[in-house]
This record gives sequence, structure tokens and C-alpha cells, in this order.
Amino acid sequence: MTPFYELKPGANYLRFIGLPWQYRAHSDLVIKGDPSYGQRVMCLADMGDFVAEDRSNGCFLCRDNSSGSRWILPLIKDDQVFLIDIGYGVFSQLRFLARHMFWNDPTNYLIDIDFEFNYETMKTITRVTPCIIKPLSDEEMKLKTNFDEKILSQLTEPPNQAYRDKLQDKGYHNPVKDVC
Repeated sequence: MTPFYELKPGANYLRFIGLPWQYRAHSDLVIKGDPSYGQRVMCLADMGDFVAEDRSNGCFLCRDNSSGSRWILPLIKDDQVFLIDIGYGVFSQLRFLARHMFWNDPTNYLIDIDFEFNYETMKTITRVTPCIIKPLSDEEMKLKTNFDEKILSQLTEPPNQAYRDKLQDKGYHNPVKDVC
């Protein structure tokens, strides 16, 4: 399994090697017993069926917990392939660069995702900055060629019945609400 990359405070120089794959998740919920970073509680509503105003969209979790779009992208960092799970803030900045007449495709250049946590406001601040435009090195090209995109499909596909049953049996919790 390809590991997830966790943004470190400060500069994170990353080289994306593929397009973002979208899915819906409940960001405030955590799967019980799942220690891995990047794993989210998937929204049980199908992407095509989701209507933001209708909280009864086939997902029993949506009645009490908000859900939102998230994206998973493959990247290279320190000569290793990782996946990164991003929210709308980072995605919208990457999309802006992709639509920019000079920068275009984010896989053509190094990107710095500057990450910091503001303890006064208790909010995360991320800035996405394009860096050097250069082709992939031979080693990076091998890593990209050997990366299997099926993993992205598996991570973003709608939940199956076993997953639904696990959640129905309270296989999740809200760490904030559990502490308060």
C-alpha cells in the first residue's frame, strides 16, 4: 500500500505525478482502531446523488455530521511515491495554478505547500506556491510509471455494504465530541 504523506509545518516541496481523485468524507469522524493518516470516514451517499440541502441523501451520518469533498493525489517526495489527502482549500489553489496561463498542469513543476497551524484561531493556514518548472528526472519517471492508479480508484470508490455495516455498528467516533 502506498503511504500517505503528512504535511509538516513549514515548507513542503512536492512533485505531483497524477490528477486528483475526488470523494466525499466526514472529516470530523474517525474510524475506530484505524491509526493510519489519510483515512477518512467515507460519506455513504453516492457522489451523483449528493445534494447539499438534502441531509437525508442516503447517508445516515449526514444527519448529524457534515460531509465535504476531498481529493487524493499521488506525489513524489524524497524519491518515494506517496498519496496526499487534501481538502477544498489546497485543491482550489492547485486548480487555480492548473488554469493559469503560465503554470498550467501542476505535474510539470515542483510545488510548495506551506502549512502552519494558528494556535490563537485554532485554524490551519495553507499556501500553495509554484516553484521550479522542470521535467521529471529519470528516477522520478520510473516511480511515476510504476505507480498503479488502481489504488486511487479503490480509495475513492463509493463504500460497499461491508463498510456500511461496519459504520452502522458504530465503527466510527467523533474525537472532538467524545472529549467534550
